Amino acid sequence: MGNDPPQHGRIVVIVMAILMVGGAVSLTYFMHVSSTELVRNLNSNDPEKVGDSLSLLKDRRDPAGIERAKALLKSGDVDVWANAALYLGAMGKSESIPYLVNALRISDAQEGHEISIDLTTMTGRDFGTRYEDWNAWWLRTNAGNQR
Repeated sequence: MGNDPPQHGRIVVIVMAILMVGGAVSLTYFMHVSSTELVRNLNSNDPEKVGDSLSLLKDRRDPAGIERAKALLKSGDVDVWANAALYLGAMGKSESIPYLVNALRISDAQEGHEISIDLTTMTGRDFGTRYEDWNAWWLRTNAGNQR
């Protein structure tokens, strides 16, 4: 941009402003979506829509989607079952424990921290964010049971 005419700089600023406004409108929309609509979104074929809805339900600590989320734990889509586990874990639902343990393998540092807090709260055990330790504990505790 050093040798660009001043007009290019203005265009970049205008484009950035439009993107920011669009992002704010999108964020405002999702903040005002009803629980009923979020639960309805859990039946979508769009994994991103399902994941976003589960994240909002989790952030709100809204129990409206619990039953549907339990079914979503069996999804073949990793983003769907992982988001369902995160939501159910935040809601204190023990059905999520083996899925949360598995989610530790694919989570980032922030998500891993949230998972470890939920697992510790539900189990009384504290293995931090270490998948291997949680998995070994789960296998010992549930010998013979399927995930």
